[in-house]
Amino acid sequence: MNKTTKWTAGLTLTAAMVLAGCNETQDNTVETEPSESSPVENSELVTPNDYGFTKFDLSIDTADENDVIDVDYEAGRSGMEIEYTNKMEDIRLGGDEAGTQLDPILTDLGLTPDMTKEDAINKVAQAFGVMDYTDFELEVEFEDGQEVEWNDKK
Repeated sequence: MNKTTKWTAGLTLTAAMVLAGCNETQDNTVETEPSESSPVENSELVTPNDYGFTKFDLSIDTADENDVIDVDYEAGRSGMEIEYTNKMEDIRLGGDEAGTQLDPILTDLGLTPDMTKEDAINKVAQAFGVMDYTDFELEVEFEDGQEVEWNDKK
């Protein structure tokens, strides 16, 4: 083999390696552990507020008005759904506005699955300012999955 052939073969081999190297993509992503608050990676339910429950469905009727108080709160993996109606105060809210309005009420409730029917109803009726109700229906699903219903008719 002459000198020119060796030089050409070496140059061709080097060029082939350079081109092959250029064809590869470099992955610069850094893998990290998912954060505790990640709703997709975390199997926990999304409960940004420490209410102790993931579902709160309340309906209170008075002698003058049906559904004078109506609250639908549900927190799940995909976020929260909240609707709040208070006909005594002419409030009809949904989403973040409802959450802002309900947050102090729901935070102070302190409901537990082992509460007596009377204690739970009195706490909720007082919190929403409707002690003189004719029909009270409350369904709560606690963070541990336990569901409790408290109902009363007067």
